[in-house]
Amino acid sequence: METVVRGLRLVLPGATVLSAEGVFPPSIAGLRIGSVRRYGKFIVIDFDDGMLFVHLGMTGQLTTSTDTGPHTRGRLLLDLGVLRFDDIRKFGKVFRAVDYPKRGPDPTDLGPHEFVELFRA
Repeated sequence: METVVRGLRLVLPGATVLSAEGVFPPSIAGLRIGSVRRYGKFIVIDFDDGMLFVHLGMTGQLTTSTDTGPHTRGRLLLDLGVLRFDDIRKFGKVFRAVDYPKRGPDPTDLGPHEFVELFRA
């Protein structure tokens, strides 16, 4: 997951979504991408007024390829290219939110003391 995020950070920030197809919500068309980061097992694409969460499931892939294949579930057409979501088993999820979903903290955001306290509880 972290490897995917690091790769997307090189190309997505500053791009504008021209249109969204498939599993991507059409409401993100016209929005500018601010940053790309990871939250747990989610890839988070930040916009000025919300976030797009992408979970790759077991076999999902996010690539910057213009080709479509038999397992392409969605495409974001950007002013800088195309972001394609492929998912063979259809376990992946894509949703838009203005706040984080109700989940626990990301393990990398916890300090050593907080981490130990969680295990004691």
